[in-house]
Amino acid sequence: MRVALYGGSFNPPHVCHLLAATWVLAANAADQVWVVPVWQHALGKPLAASFEDRLELCRRNFALLGAKVRVVDAERGSSGRTLDLLDRLQLQHPEAAFRLVIGADILHEAARWHRFDEVARRAPPLVLGRSGYEIPKDFAGEVAPLALPELSSSAVRALLASGRLPPGLLVDDVDQEIRRRGLYSAPAL
Repeated sequence: MRVALYGGSFNPPHVCHLLAATWVLAANAADQVWVVPVWQHALGKPLAASFEDRLELCRRNFALLGAKVRVVDAERGSSGRTLDLLDRLQLQHPEAAFRLVIGADILHEAARWHRFDEVARRAPPLVLGRSGYEIPKDFAGEVAPLALPELSSSAVRALLASGRLPPGLLVDDVDQEIRRRGLYSAPAL
């Protein structure tokens, strides 16, 4: 079974995250996509919502894609290091061939990852273009022939906090849950 691991903060998950998973499946780049929200960010970035909240928002965000996309609670209590995640998942699922789904922006942070070369060897990255980020010339891995729209979770958080989030950036169920829970200082329903 070919499994694309799509990890991230998902703080909050938005439509570009959904588009990325959709492309992986549509392009037959994997049999399943496992969405893995981080417990804590390995590079120390602050997370504005709890793990439980982000896990639930991911379940709502990716529900549209059905059984081929699983939101996996595999990071709970962990270091946030991808290599540690791979160790655990490969022990639990020896039949799976893993690869990572990452955005082009992540390639520019690869030097800060714990043993990125080993991660890339064990779970070859599939890189999705992101507007505003060039693929480094020395990257020899697979690059998808598309670029996702320019949208980030930090931009979504800022728009939520200002009360000016335009429609279409969040899956409706995610938007409603954020407002119901009062996350990211979003105006309540």
